[in-house]
Amino acid sequence: MVRTGMPYLPLLGEGVTVLLQRLVAAAMLVVVASAVGAFLGALGDLYALQPHASVRPIKGYLEATLLVFYVLVTIVVV
Repeated sequence: MVRTGMPYLPLLGEGVTVLLQRLVAAAMLVVVASAVGAFLGALGDLYALQPHASVRPIKGYLEATLLVFYVLVTIVVV
């Protein structure tokens, strides 16, 4: 909503509008990355409740997946 309505603000220059749009897009990506991290954490917690979780843990896989996702989000944001 904020990103699409930004060009209609008459007092802001075009450069400021573009900068604000990029900042809002970056903030949205950070929020999505945080949500994915929380989802993977919850998935790991649910898996840890299973009886075979002590024999076959997936925590390392989840952390590696999260790390790759954060790296990709960082590349897109920058």
